Amino acid sequence: MISAGGVAAVFGNYHNKGFTPYLVLVGGVGMVLTAIIHPEGQAPFWQPALQYLGRWLTTGPADKFPKAIARVLPGMIPGMAIAWLVIWQKASEWRNWHLIIIVLAGLMGRSIAMQVMAGVKAKRAGAPASGTHGPGPVPPTSTSDSTPALAEA
Repeated sequence: MISAGGVAAVFGNYHNKGFTPYLVLVGGVGMVLTAIIHPEGQAPFWQPALQYLGRWLTTGPADKFPKAIARVLPGMIPGMAIAWLVIWQKASEWRNWHLIIIVLAGLMGRSIAMQVMAGVKAKRAGAPASGTHGPGPVPPTSTSDSTPALAEA
């Protein structure tokens, strides 16, 4: 998404012509951070969270939305402030899509901070870190009872 030819690169270059010199830097940093944070890839990390979000949006009562926003927003503020400062410094005029970039940067910053805090907490407790696969247990890759069934067939 953020490497050359990705969604962020094309969108950013279309709306901000000064983005091109930073494309390699942003793409490289993004790929390195992705490899460090999600060594098994992004899909196993995002799938449980997106499934939960979809179920919550379709079945969750409306009174839970303000509570969820109040819980998530404080962690988003640093990332949103940094994105706003960068846009304010570089953009010649305000565009509506800048707000989307600011909110997404806030969510990304909050996600990274929560993963770091969970890793530090697990390290202090002496327990192995839960990994970066998202909420819930890691699904088994193979089971011992499937081997006899394959041998019989």
